Amino acid sequence: MKQPLNTLLKQNSYILLNAIQKDTGLKSNIIISKMQLSRKQYYDAIQALQRSGLVRRTAGRYYLTLFGTVIHKIISQIEEAVSLRWKIEAVEIIRNNGNVAHEVNEAMELLIPNNNFKDTMTQGIMIR
Repeated sequence: MKQPLNTLLKQNSYILLNAIQKDTGLKSNIIISKMQLSRKQYYDAIQALQRSGLVRRTAGRYYLTLFGTVIHKIISQIEEAVSLRWKIEAVEIIRNNGNVAHEVNEAMELLIPNNNFKDTMTQGIMIR
């Protein structure tokens, strides 16, 4: 279970996963030149991604597996949450200052563009 996460913690693997997702079906030589990796760096990263079940090779081209697609989407959501951190923290401050629910909801509507994040935050507010 840890293998895909350990693989993605290595910078070249993560960058390579993104490159394959953006330009699906690229050949090795194109990926190497675009990413400015040595052949060894590239092959180490691609082998790790394949062993982790994130990437497959078909007819000399690399594609994300369904598992790789799910993992990539989750990572993208984490990146978005990190980019919204200060806005999420602002809603937290409003909530912790004893404001009524509609004021907290207004702040979320104003600051948070992602509806999934709003739903998750609303659940967190109700748990409190």
